[in-house]
Amino acid sequence: MQSSFLYYLISGFLWSYDLYEATISSLVKTEKDFAKHSIQVSTKEAFLKYLAPNAILFEPSGPVNGYQKWQNTTKDEAVLAWSPLFADLSTSSDLGYTTGWYTQKSDRKSTKIDEYGHFVTVWEKQPSGEWKVAVDIGISHPPSGIIPMFQAAQKSAFTGKVDPENAKDDLMSWETHFCKLQNEKGQSIFENYLAPQARLYREERSPYITPEDIKKAISDPKFSVNYTPLDGDIAVSGDLGYVYGKTEIQLAKESKSGNYLRIWKKNAAGTWQVMVDLVNY
Repeated sequence: MQSSFLYYLISGFLWSYDLYEATISSLVKTEKDFAKHSIQVSTKEAFLKYLAPNAILFEPSGPVNGYQKWQNTTKDEAVLAWSPLFADLSTSSDLGYTTGWYTQKSDRKSTKIDEYGHFVTVWEKQPSGEWKVAVDIGISHPPSGIIPMFQAAQKSAFTGKVDPENAKDDLMSWETHFCKLQNEKGQSIFENYLAPQARLYREERSPYITPEDIKKAISDPKFSVNYTPLDGDIAVSGDLGYVYGKTEIQLAKESKSGNYLRIWKKNAAGTWQVMVDLVNY
């Protein structure tokens, strides 16, 4: 009896893990198809095809409706190319994100790359089963010349109960509390909130993806940020969520206004940890 129970327990775990792997693969494939459409058809048509109607993109002045932005775009000569390098998924498989490199050319016929950078795209599964872009944001930086291998995030170990009616409010309260601490004490508080696979993105800098690099980044006295959260969303499983908003950034010699996206993931104990923190301007 005990061996039979163990067999079914292991089989159930493997089936669950295989389903998770298959779903994260479908998410990555959707991102790659999105990028392929940008190159083969046009960047405008790609965004109109893959953005949700209420998707959020970012202008220097703040977040905007991305679908409407691309609908109103008349010029479509520029071309974006990109590829995912990292992906993560909620255990309910309704919310995920991808991140990787991008390049931009001002003209489709040009061979010159005008901009290099990294993107983060948040995806939400629609009632039809399709993945659609909920939020898309990026940073530009000088070419690094180093492209790491693709990596999938570790599956969340959180199995606690979730209150669906209050889950988003709880996430936003957590975010507000975190922003208050960070605004008062500086970036050094990140060290207590980072997930093991955390990534930090800062405008004009290559991504920080190792604990050593992140520690250097949050200790930089020439870069400080004040965050103002605006909105976000959370997975049905309550283990993955995101918040976006506006920022005031103090650099060594100037101040800038910008945007941010922060992605949170719960650990086994049910504590929110930062998986992605992106600041641009």
